[in-house]
Amino acid sequence: GIMNCIHEQLFGTYGGVYQFLFFFTFFTVLRHPTTKFVSTLFTKIFAIQNPRHQTKVGETFWFFMYYSSAWAFSSFALWGKPYVTNSDAMFADYPTTIAPANLAFLMFELGFYASSFAYLFFETRKNHSDFWMMFSHHIASMFLIGVGVYFHYDKMAVVSLWIHDVADIFLEGAKVLSYCRFKTLRYIPFGILVFAWGVPRIYYFPKHVILSSFRIFMTRAAEFPMITFFLGFMSLLWVLDCVWWAMILKMVIKGLATMNLEKDVRSSSDSEAEATPAPAKQQPAKRE
Repeated sequence: GIMNCIHEQLFGTYGGVYQFLFFFTFFTVLRHPTTKFVSTLFTKIFAIQNPRHQTKVGETFWFFMYYSSAWAFSSFALWGKPYVTNSDAMFADYPTTIAPANLAFLMFELGFYASSFAYLFFETRKNHSDFWMMFSHHIASMFLIGVGVYFHYDKMAVVSLWIHDVADIFLEGAKVLSYCRFKTLRYIPFGILVFAWGVPRIYYFPKHVILSSFRIFMTRAAEFPMITFFLGFMSLLWVLDCVWWAMILKMVIKGLATMNLEKDVRSSSDSEAEATPAPAKQQPAKRE
């Protein structure tokens, strides 16, 4: 039955629980030494003088590497799948056994978000005004992944994460360039970010995943346990997407007017002093 299938996928030889524990340990153990190494290396190479930026460049590069690998992973899992463009295909044969690639990817994401949730209380982001927004984001993401696996909504979960991860590649990449003092080059990923965030998250996500799924569940709700909560959390995630996109647009418009994009895109608490490199006896020429 379905419960035996779920138990096998969670606790079998290659079950989700073991994959989750592996990825959680992997991300937790590697994060601190990786961010510290990158911060030290980039500080020396690019002459980063602001102490806060010296720390943040390592954290940001860690997220850039993660989202790049996560989007590549999800693209592999979704390659050739009809439910990428056809929402009806996500539930045509529900419930079915979760595809191994989908399960592995979801545990990859769950392990990362669980690790990031723990680190949220120790990294520089804890002092930002968007701390509780990020707190809510991680909770919602872990809930969606957990429910997606347990109740076999894996197709919807993988598509949703695939939609979201692509924008974060450009967001984190632009921030790395900004901290490394590439004042002109950073405008390229920032410009792409406006569309990579707006089109997939603000338009495609609600249209293809939330609204289309809602119409299906209105006629077959009894077949889908926990679907009300699942759609509710996806809606919450979309609201956060809209808030962040408004912040991005505001930052880009202000940055183009003042030619200054030093501040973190999703953090409004950085002071002007933090946004400007600390004084030094001899400032290296800014990179173009």
